[in-house]
Amino acid sequence: GERWNLTAARVRDDLMAIHGLPGQAPFAVGAQGSILRFDGRHWQPETAPTDASLRAVHVCPNGHVFAAGNDGVILKRS
Repeated sequence: GERWNLTAARVRDDLMAIHGLPGQAPFAVGAQGSILRFDGRHWQPETAPTDASLRAVHVCPNGHVFAAGNDGVILKRS
């Protein structure tokens, strides 16, 4: 059957959401503007232009990534 594998993200802030599509890297977001991108082996931190906690992330089929969080923050990565 299916098995879970543990991959440590090496961040100190809580993670709130994760999303990805087949053939595209998944992203995770969380407290203090944490943004992580999975390179297939490790979670790589990305620099966020905010320190607001991010609570949702969505990867679009065209490659754009949106994240939303506290204080009305909406980010777009293209």
